Amino acid sequence: VRGSGVLAKMPADEAVKVARGGPAEGESQRDAVTLAQCEARARRGDGNAALRVSVMRARGVGCEADRALALEWLTRAAELGVVQAQTQLAYLYSTGRGGATRDEEAALRWYKAAAGAGDPDALYKLGVMYRQGLGCERDSETAIGYWRAAAAAGHAKARERLRSVAESSEPEPQLDARPGWRRAFSLCGSCFRTPRETETPKPTESPLVEPLLDRDDDDDVLGVADPAASSL
Repeated sequence: VRGSGVLAKMPADEAVKVARGGPAEGESQRDAVTLAQCEARARRGDGNAALRVSVMRARGVGCEADRALALEWLTRAAELGVVQAQTQLAYLYSTGRGGATRDEEAALRWYKAAAGAGDPDALYKLGVMYRQGLGCERDSETAIGYWRAAAAAGHAKARERLRSVAESSEPEPQLDARPGWRRAFSLCGSCFRTPRETETPKPTESPLVEPLLDRDDDDDVLGVADPAASSL
């Protein structure tokens, strides 16, 4: 936190900007240089740099905020195999947030890409999508398979889902021992049940949908190395 004495030595317009939480002139210039360096690396095929550019473009760090451009860089990072970018992009497509058009089939593809790398959160969310039939045919067995894989990777919520499924499972009743109306209701009972899995998959920390975090928290939350701390 800058003291009032430091602010008093700044030009008036810059002092107002800093007092409101914005970067000082020197910080803005350093951010712009970092952005240019990351973009150069991303154009050479560095997926992590592309993700970093997406973060900076979304938040207006070193540039004017531009979510459409941030989405393009996020897509490039996902195409370059960055698992975090794939899960973020899948979430945006599943919800239509962050400038993305809602597309459940695209969300399913990107979650599958991340799940192929063993990402527990993507495995869990694939289970939710298959359970609800989002972007695919509804398939409870496939959903449970994904939850088992996520649970094996340590995903706590997947374990909760599996426990819930196990607790709700009941042996099939003997149809020939019941009156006809009971048999009929049992056979079409799924028409009357409300699925328990109705929540929309929650996002990973996406700069396209989350508010700007404190500068010191960005790298820890997003898991992106600070370009200034490594050779460019």
